Amino acid sequence: MIGQTPYLEFDEARTEEESKPILDKIKELQDAQAKGEDIQKIENWEDFEKKIEDLFTSAKKRQKNTKLHVSMPLFRGQSDCSWSLITTLDRIKTNMSMEEYDSVMRSINPTIESFTGERWELPKYKESDDKFWVSFPAPLYAYMIYLRHHSFPSPLLDWTRSPYIGIFFAFNDIESNK
Repeated sequence: MIGQTPYLEFDEARTEEESKPILDKIKELQDAQAKGEDIQKIENWEDFEKKIEDLFTSAKKRQKNTKLHVSMPLFRGQSDCSWSLITTLDRIKTNMSMEEYDSVMRSINPTIESFTGERWELPKYKESDDKFWVSFPAPLYAYMIYLRHHSFPSPLLDWTRSPYIGIFFAFNDIESNK
């Protein structure tokens, strides 16, 4: 399965009241996905390329027709459409707080530095007042990306702007995932 993000239009305001319709739409789309309602069968490569072209054309048209931000599609390749969109961290431990994760990252940092020879400056993670927005200092985020890239459980979910990278991961190791 190659997944795509839904089109979400939003402005910079992120109050709970203003975020609710967006979060409700995401929940609705997740429920539809769980029921298999948003799965599209693609019969061949030409069909895939046509759907991708239509998707980008639609996004560009939506961008022109609104003053709000319309994201371009993001893709995630998964070889099984029944898999939920959960992070590697949530597969291991559900609902780990970011403060807990920060503590784990700091505890393994000396080991990571000794194996890689790299030095990682890790500023302290500070919990946000906005429960809908998580923000990390850039060096901490870079460290999280590094760890994720090397298969360390992470609260990050891999996405790409390229449908071709997404489809690569959808078919990569497809036999071993059965």
